[in-house]
Amino acid sequence: MTRDEMLKLTRGIALAVVTPLTKDGAVDDGGIDRLVHFLLEKGMNQGNGFIIPLSTTGNFLSLSIEERNQVAKSYAKSIAGRIPMAVGCNHIRLADTIELAKFSQDLGAIAILVSPPFYWRPTDAQVIKHYETICRSVEIGVLIYNNHWASQNDISGEALREILKNPNIVGLKESTYSIEKLTRITRLFSKQINVLNGPGEAFEPLYWQLGCTGFTSTLGNIVPELSVKLHSLLVAKRFEDARLLAERLMPLTRFLDNLVGGQYISGLMHVLSRFGICESTVRSPLLPLQRHETEALEKHMKELGF
Repeated sequence: MTRDEMLKLTRGIALAVVTPLTKDGAVDDGGIDRLVHFLLEKGMNQGNGFIIPLSTTGNFLSLSIEERNQVAKSYAKSIAGRIPMAVGCNHIRLADTIELAKFSQDLGAIAILVSPPFYWRPTDAQVIKHYETICRSVEIGVLIYNNHWASQNDISGEALREILKNPNIVGLKESTYSIEKLTRITRLFSKQINVLNGPGEAFEPLYWQLGCTGFTSTLGNIVPELSVKLHSLLVAKRFEDARLLAERLMPLTRFLDNLVGGQYISGLMHVLSRFGICESTVRSPLLPLQRHETEALEKHMKELGF
């Protein structure tokens, strides 16, 4: 696949999918298959975005390497080439990150999503070397995940300039809430790579108008038709309609954002269980939602028409 093809396929809705689990906590291949079919039926396709298993929303930290490979393989099988897939490949040990990346490439993933080294609070030099080593290990696209809360390194423009010397870097998931930084990054790099709005639907259409070519979505797990509609409005430059839709989604967005400690994943799993797609099972340190939380979540969903 050429670089231009990889660039074309890594824009639009970057849907970070959950990892369905059975009641006893095992990876649920059937749940993955039902979720993929649900997303496709609701409008996700090769023309408007791509699916990302094993991101933060996929709770990769709770899975062994063998389980991560199972999840990636299961998603690839269910997708069957109908929508592009980019796989989250992050591990504290670089050799394991590379192993995950090569496995994803062999499955047919168009790209991998990789964070800087986390826990260590890495220097710019360490981050640059990290991406250089990973890029040399695979031929598919590499998406930078600037999640500075996890890595404790907010990748600077200077470091990005060095990282982008690797030809298979095709995108940046930028999770900043700083309008100043996003404006600077899109001005400097949006002609070279896709800059994806990390915070998601709530920041559209502003981030799109600032130069982003897509947005990361977690809401798309449970309201994919609304994420698809938002993207179509952005493409059509119907920015007032897009703003109104993002505003309509805001109560649900705020509710999930306020479920700290990764508990927003528990919220997504609860809704998917109500849809009959998979169990609401989550792994430690995540906990099932409390009754008052599920009641509030279901109220927000009903207000959106579900």
